[in-house]
Amino acid sequence: MEIMPEDFPGQASFELTTKESDFLIDRWRATHPDSLLTWLALDLARTRQLGNADLPWLHPRFSAFPKPICELLQQARLFALLIHGAALIYNLQLAEKDERHELVEKYNADIDDWQARANDARIPEWDLETFWPCVMGKGHAISSTTKSFVKEWHDCLCKQDANIEQSPRARLLVMQRESRLKGPRSRFSNRAALSQWGGASGLTPLSYRWHTARQFLADLKTGLKA
Repeated sequence: MEIMPEDFPGQASFELTTKESDFLIDRWRATHPDSLLTWLALDLARTRQLGNADLPWLHPRFSAFPKPICELLQQARLFALLIHGAALIYNLQLAEKDERHELVEKYNADIDDWQARANDARIPEWDLETFWPCVMGKGHAISSTTKSFVKEWHDCLCKQDANIEQSPRARLLVMQRESRLKGPRSRFSNRAALSQWGGASGLTPLSYRWHTARQFLADLKTGLKA
Protein backbone atom coordinates (compact mmCIF):
# COMPACT_ATOMS: atom_id res chain seq x y z
CA MET A 1 0.00 0.00 0.00
CA GLU A 2 1.37 3.41 -1.01
CA ILE A 3 1.95 5.93 1.75
CA MET A 4 1.13 9.60 1.22
CA PRO A 5 4.31 11.71 1.15
CA GLU A 6 4.87 13.63 4.37
CA ASP A 7 5.06 16.96 2.54
CA PHE A 8 1.74 16.43 0.69
CA PRO A 9 -0.03 18.62 -0.28
CA GLY A 10 2.31 21.42 0.77
CA GLN A 11 4.83 20.65 -1.96
CA ALA A 12 2.26 19.65 -4.58
CA SER A 13 2.40 21.60 -7.83
CA PHE A 14 0.48 21.73 -11.07
CA GLU A 15 3.58 22.87 -12.96
CA LEU A 16 4.54 20.45 -15.70
CA THR A 17 7.86 18.69 -15.75
CA THR A 18 9.89 18.42 -18.94
CA LYS A 19 8.92 14.76 -19.24
CA GLU A 20 5.23 15.60 -18.88
CA SER A 21 5.50 18.38 -21.45
CA ASP A 22 7.16 16.05 -23.94
CA PHE A 23 4.43 13.48 -23.33
CA LEU A 24 1.68 16.02 -24.00
CA ILE A 25 3.31 17.15 -27.23
CA ASP A 26 3.60 13.55 -28.39
CA ARG A 27 -0.06 12.88 -27.61
CA TRP A 28 -1.24 16.04 -29.37
CA ARG A 29 0.86 15.17 -32.40
CA ALA A 30 -0.57 11.64 -32.47
CA THR A 31 -4.23 12.52 -31.93
CA HIS A 32 -4.56 16.02 -33.45
CA PRO A 33 -1.70 16.39 -35.94
CA ASP A 34 -3.40 19.13 -37.96
CA SER A 35 -4.54 21.38 -35.12
CA LEU A 36 -3.17 24.85 -34.45
CA LEU A 37 -2.48 23.91 -30.82
CA THR A 38 -0.25 21.05 -31.93
CA TRP A 39 1.59 23.27 -34.42
CA LEU A 40 2.19 25.92 -31.79
CA ALA A 41 3.34 23.33 -29.25
CA LEU A 42 5.86 21.89 -31.69
CA ASP A 43 7.00 25.39 -32.63
CA LEU A 44 7.42 26.20 -28.94
CA ALA A 45 9.47 23.05 -28.41
CA ARG A 46 11.77 24.09 -31.26
CA THR A 47 12.15 27.78 -30.54
CA ARG A 48 11.32 28.05 -26.82
CA GLN A 49 9.44 31.22 -27.85
CA LEU A 50 5.80 31.77 -26.91
CA GLY A 51 4.24 34.40 -29.17
CA ASN A 52 1.84 36.69 -27.34
CA ALA A 53 -1.43 37.64 -29.03
CA ASP A 54 -4.95 38.37 -27.87
CA LEU A 55 -6.44 36.55 -30.85
CA PRO A 56 -5.07 33.69 -32.95
CA TRP A 57 -5.03 35.69 -36.23
CA LEU A 58 -2.89 38.33 -34.50
CA HIS A 59 -0.19 35.82 -33.54
CA PRO A 60 3.31 36.99 -34.59
CA ARG A 61 3.91 33.60 -36.25
CA PHE A 62 0.66 33.71 -38.21
CA SER A 63 2.40 33.88 -41.59
CA ALA A 64 4.21 30.64 -40.77
CA PHE A 65 1.05 28.72 -39.87
CA PRO A 66 0.10 25.94 -42.29
CA LYS A 67 -2.00 27.29 -45.16
CA PRO A 68 -5.23 25.44 -44.19
CA ILE A 69 -5.01 26.91 -40.67
CA CYS A 70 -4.39 30.42 -42.02
CA GLU A 71 -7.40 30.13 -44.30
CA LEU A 72 -9.61 28.85 -41.50
CA LEU A 73 -8.51 31.66 -39.18
CA GLN A 74 -9.24 34.26 -41.84
CA GLN A 75 -12.78 32.90 -42.06
CA ALA A 76 -13.02 32.80 -38.26
CA ARG A 77 -11.89 36.43 -38.02
CA LEU A 78 -14.55 37.60 -40.46
CA PHE A 79 -17.28 35.61 -38.74
CA ALA A 80 -16.31 36.94 -35.30
CA LEU A 81 -16.48 40.50 -36.58
CA LEU A 82 -19.75 39.93 -38.44
CA ILE A 83 -21.63 38.39 -35.53
CA HIS A 84 -20.37 40.94 -32.99
CA GLY A 85 -22.62 43.51 -34.63
CA ALA A 86 -25.73 41.45 -33.85
CA ALA A 87 -24.75 41.41 -30.17
CA LEU A 88 -24.39 45.20 -30.23
CA ILE A 89 -27.84 45.65 -31.80
CA TYR A 90 -29.27 43.30 -29.17
CA ASN A 91 -27.84 45.33 -26.30
CA LEU A 92 -28.86 48.62 -27.92
CA GLN A 93 -32.48 47.50 -28.09
CA LEU A 94 -32.45 46.35 -24.47
CA ALA A 95 -30.96 49.68 -23.40
CA GLU A 96 -33.74 51.48 -25.25
CA LYS A 97 -36.41 49.24 -23.74
CA ASP A 98 -35.00 49.76 -20.25
CA GLU A 99 -34.69 53.52 -20.87
CA ARG A 100 -30.99 53.57 -20.04
CA HIS A 101 -30.12 56.60 -22.11
CA GLU A 102 -26.38 56.66 -21.48
CA LEU A 103 -26.12 53.07 -22.67
CA VAL A 104 -28.22 53.88 -25.73
CA GLU A 105 -25.75 56.59 -26.66
CA LYS A 106 -22.80 54.28 -26.02
CA TYR A 107 -24.17 51.42 -28.11
CA ASN A 108 -25.08 53.72 -30.99
CA ALA A 109 -21.46 54.88 -31.07
CA ASP A 110 -20.16 51.31 -30.72
CA ILE A 111 -22.33 50.15 -33.63
CA ASP A 112 -21.11 52.97 -35.85
CA ASP A 113 -17.53 51.97 -35.04
CA TRP A 114 -18.31 48.28 -35.65
CA GLN A 115 -19.97 48.99 -38.99
CA ALA A 116 -16.95 51.00 -40.13
CA ARG A 117 -14.61 48.15 -39.16
CA ALA A 118 -16.85 45.60 -40.87
CA ASN A 119 -16.83 47.63 -44.07
CA ASP A 120 -13.06 48.08 -43.87
CA ALA A 121 -12.75 44.30 -43.55
CA ARG A 122 -14.96 44.01 -46.65
CA ILE A 123 -17.44 41.81 -44.85
CA PRO A 124 -20.30 42.91 -47.13
CA GLU A 125 -18.33 41.31 -49.97
CA TRP A 126 -17.59 38.14 -47.99
CA ASP A 127 -19.14 35.04 -49.55
CA LEU A 128 -20.63 32.96 -46.75
CA GLU A 129 -20.63 29.95 -49.04
CA THR A 130 -16.86 29.80 -48.51
CA PHE A 131 -17.36 29.79 -44.74
CA TRP A 132 -19.78 26.95 -44.05
CA PRO A 133 -17.68 24.15 -45.60
CA CYS A 134 -14.83 25.16 -43.27
CA VAL A 135 -16.83 24.64 -40.09
CA MET A 136 -19.38 21.94 -40.85
CA GLY A 137 -18.71 18.25 -40.24
CA LYS A 138 -16.16 18.94 -37.49
CA GLY A 139 -17.89 16.97 -34.75
CA HIS A 140 -20.55 19.54 -33.91
CA ALA A 141 -23.91 20.46 -35.41
CA ILE A 142 -24.88 23.79 -36.94
CA SER A 143 -28.64 24.11 -37.16
CA SER A 144 -30.44 25.40 -40.22
CA THR A 145 -31.96 28.20 -38.09
CA THR A 146 -28.49 29.34 -37.06
CA LYS A 147 -27.30 29.34 -40.66
CA SER A 148 -30.41 31.25 -41.69
CA PHE A 149 -29.86 33.85 -38.98
CA VAL A 150 -26.24 34.40 -39.98
CA LYS A 151 -27.18 34.71 -43.66
CA GLU A 152 -29.95 37.22 -42.93
CA TRP A 153 -27.71 39.24 -40.62
CA HIS A 154 -25.04 39.34 -43.30
CA ASP A 155 -27.68 40.49 -45.79
CA CYS A 156 -28.69 43.28 -43.42
CA LEU A 157 -25.12 44.57 -43.37
CA CYS A 158 -24.75 44.21 -47.14
CA LYS A 159 -27.87 46.23 -47.88
CA GLN A 160 -27.41 48.93 -45.24
CA ASP A 161 -25.21 51.81 -46.35
CA ALA A 162 -25.22 53.51 -42.95
CA ASN A 163 -26.81 53.43 -39.50
CA ILE A 164 -27.65 49.75 -39.35
CA GLU A 165 -28.86 50.34 -35.79
CA GLN A 166 -31.94 52.01 -37.29
CA SER A 167 -32.69 49.14 -39.68
CA PRO A 168 -36.13 47.64 -38.85
CA ARG A 169 -35.08 44.38 -40.49
CA ALA A 170 -31.91 44.09 -38.42
CA ARG A 171 -33.74 44.89 -35.20
CA LEU A 172 -36.55 42.43 -35.89
CA LEU A 173 -34.08 39.70 -36.82
CA VAL A 174 -32.27 40.02 -33.47
CA MET A 175 -35.55 40.14 -31.52
CA GLN A 176 -36.87 37.04 -33.25
CA ARG A 177 -33.63 35.19 -32.56
CA GLU A 178 -33.98 35.95 -28.84
CA SER A 179 -37.62 34.85 -28.83
CA ARG A 180 -36.81 31.54 -30.54
CA LEU A 181 -34.00 30.77 -28.11
CA LYS A 182 -35.63 31.89 -24.85
CA GLY A 183 -39.37 31.82 -25.49
CA PRO A 184 -41.29 33.46 -22.65
CA ARG A 185 -37.99 34.34 -20.95
CA SER A 186 -37.05 36.69 -23.77
CA ARG A 187 -35.88 40.02 -22.39
CA PHE A 188 -37.92 41.76 -25.06
CA SER A 189 -41.19 40.44 -23.62
CA ASN A 190 -40.39 39.54 -20.01
CA ARG A 191 -39.86 42.51 -17.72
CA ALA A 192 -38.38 40.37 -14.94
CA ALA A 193 -35.81 38.95 -17.35
CA LEU A 194 -34.98 42.46 -18.58
CA SER A 195 -34.44 43.64 -15.00
CA GLN A 196 -31.70 41.01 -14.65
CA TRP A 197 -29.80 42.37 -17.65
CA GLY A 198 -26.59 43.96 -16.42
CA GLY A 199 -26.17 46.40 -19.30
CA ALA A 200 -24.02 44.16 -21.46
CA SER A 201 -24.63 40.65 -22.72
CA GLY A 202 -22.79 38.49 -25.24
CA LEU A 203 -20.30 41.20 -26.13
CA THR A 204 -17.07 39.26 -25.63
CA PRO A 205 -15.66 38.85 -29.15
CA LEU A 206 -15.36 35.28 -30.38
CA SER A 207 -11.86 33.94 -29.78
CA TYR A 208 -12.55 30.23 -30.34
CA ARG A 209 -11.11 29.08 -27.00
CA TRP A 210 -7.86 30.87 -27.81
CA HIS A 211 -7.33 31.96 -24.20
CA THR A 212 -7.52 28.33 -23.07
CA ALA A 213 -5.01 27.35 -25.73
CA ARG A 214 -2.68 30.16 -24.62
CA GLN A 215 -2.81 28.87 -21.04
CA PHE A 216 -2.01 25.34 -22.22
CA LEU A 217 1.00 26.66 -24.13
CA ALA A 218 2.18 28.78 -21.19
CA ASP A 219 2.03 25.69 -18.95
CA LEU A 220 3.87 23.73 -21.59
CA LYS A 221 6.63 26.34 -21.80
CA THR A 222 7.12 26.15 -18.03
CA GLY A 223 7.60 22.40 -18.34
CA LEU A 224 10.00 22.66 -21.25
CA LYS A 225 12.16 25.08 -19.23
CA ALA A 226 12.12 22.88 -16.13
